[in-house]
Amino acid sequence: LVKYLRDLSYRLQDEVISQVPGELVNLKRYWVFNGFYCEATKDQILALAKDPRVAYVVDNREVRVLDPPKPGEKSKTPEWNISKIGADRVWNDYGIDGSGRVIGAMDTGVDTSHPALRGKMRQDHGWFDAVSGNPNPYDDYGHGTHVTGTMVGGDGPGPFTNDIGVAPGAQFIHVKAINSYGTTTFKMLHDGFQWIADLAELGLEPDAVQNSWGWPINMESLEYWHDVL
Repeated sequence: LVKYLRDLSYRLQDEVISQVPGELVNLKRYWVFNGFYCEATKDQILALAKDPRVAYVVDNREVRVLDPPKPGEKSKTPEWNISKIGADRVWNDYGIDGSGRVIGAMDTGVDTSHPALRGKMRQDHGWFDAVSGNPNPYDDYGHGTHVTGTMVGGDGPGPFTNDIGVAPGAQFIHVKAINSYGTTTFKMLHDGFQWIADLAELGLEPDAVQNSWGWPINMESLEYWHDVL
């Protein structure tokens, strides 16, 4: 399926790109949705917009998806979330804690040295940085580490205190698609969606992916509709 979608998308994109005057700069193709990113001149953009095969042309908008942290703000000890949804009863009564599963996240990155997360990132294709291309995991905002902890932090019924993770036995993978200011762009999130979808071709797709971004209340967009489908 991945190969079919990639080949079809790229073939159709070739037909469109070949009709554009000059060379498109920093061209990045996608198959997770049939589209591409580029830097272009006014004449090139107008040529793309006039092509009947092009559904729409949109600016690579910057979007604030996370509120900035307040100075001195400290999150509450969140262990109540586990008992609130009965996750601890599932661990103890059924022996189910997420073991054997992989959960993904697209957020601000992750601090893999955090004691609640240490050793839980999958080593094979466990990290992708769509913001700056850093090969090593990091979190320069904090939110990504927080939500990853909600997914898998702690060891469940084991001796570790402050168990905040619903599935502490699971591994995780992480896409950094939000920068240190809590903002992202259409392109960075498309890059993240496609990286996760590409894992299916390798048999390494996660069992679930969480995206705890928020979105500007004055902005409505279907930009990621096809990525999710």
